[in-house]
Amino acid sequence: MTVVGEAVAGGVRFVLLRERDLDAQAFTRLAGRLHRALPRDVVLAFHSRPDVAEALGAGVHLAEAAPPLPPGGPWHGRSVHGPGAAAGARREGAAYVIAGTVFASAAKPGVVLAGTAGLHAMCAAAAPVPVYAIGGVDVARVREVRRAGAHGVAVVGAILEADAPEEAARALVSALDRGLD
Repeated sequence: MTVVGEAVAGGVRFVLLRERDLDAQAFTRLAGRLHRALPRDVVLAFHSRPDVAEALGAGVHLAEAAPPLPPGGPWHGRSVHGPGAAAGARREGAAYVIAGTVFASAAKPGVVLAGTAGLHAMCAAAAPVPVYAIGGVDVARVREVRRAGAHGVAVVGAILEADAPEEAARALVSALDRGLD
């Protein structure tokens, strides 16, 4: 939770908890601690755990292949890897879309990369739903993904692997704030 706190101090305003190796009880405990620790202006979502999201008043993030949530469930976002899935996420009422894998990353070796052309197609298909680019995105690539139509970025390694997570987050937020300048 220390790195999350540093990222938030650096300006991160959306945290997605994804802990596939935790059992349900451990995940729920961690989710509750995170929910209590985050400032109220930070948006929180839980990957693939609508039950926990609903209990804590948070959002849920769904994988591309996950079934849609039943009506009345928590607000949600979805991962997508192509324009068809992006359009589907829009039709089902996703609040946001995370689109990728845009560039090569250590987290997803060997996957087919969307590149900026693929990202552009996913942004167009999801519109007006905001799209966040993921996969190999760092400060140097923020402008490139914004030009492709991304509303923002979703990162893992750019913050978690940084020597100074707060500074890394601050640099990403600053690059996003500069927009297309």
